[in-house]
Amino acid sequence: MHYKEVAEIAAHTTTVLATVAAALWFWRSDSFQRKLQFDVQCATFAGTSLGQQKLVELTFLLENKGQVTNRCYTLAYEIEAVEVGRANRADRVVLHRSGNIVPCKAEYYYVRAGVTQHITARKWVPATVSTVRVRAFILYDKCRQSIDNKRDLFEQMYEHRDWTARDRIFSLAQGEGSDRRIASSNHIPSDQEKPAPSDAPASAPRATDRDSG
Repeated sequence: MHYKEVAEIAAHTTTVLATVAAALWFWRSDSFQRKLQFDVQCATFAGTSLGQQKLVELTFLLENKGQVTNRCYTLAYEIEAVEVGRANRADRVVLHRSGNIVPCKAEYYYVRAGVTQHITARKWVPATVSTVRVRAFILYDKCRQSIDNKRDLFEQMYEHRDWTARDRIFSLAQGEGSDRRIASSNHIPSDQEKPAPSDAPASAPRATDRDSG
């Protein structure tokens, strides 16, 4: 084999290796890995004619900021009344704890790259409640997890490796369709999250925008 042929083979090998390295770098880069931003919004609507209840609508936002498809198999939340003088956790007034709101038949919520998925849940609360604390989380497990609505929500979340959580306080303003966020609780930073794996598979869409309880 002539020197020229050896040099050509070496040049081609170098080109191939460089291409493979570039592909691996791109696949592992932040822009390509899974980025699912999670947030919650709250709106309040007029209650019954007797004024004993009002309707709270929560909207959970799943925003896919990455370049791969995401699936959300587990989403859970709870609504707690915020009352003056109830600083002790034992005195918490939990109005509703959902369990996993992803429908069993749907199996997961499907979020395409660059898309924000809106998932709503509505609950009636006493009209005397003026402020609520909403805690919610999603898991990055590749299967649907059961969430016990009789156990503390975040204690169950901490049993899993990968999650993103939100802990918000909302004022239940009078007037239809209002959306007022007045603070973020100190219990858990609003932007706290644990990293999720980057090898989520993509497939045909399943559940999209649903109302959940």
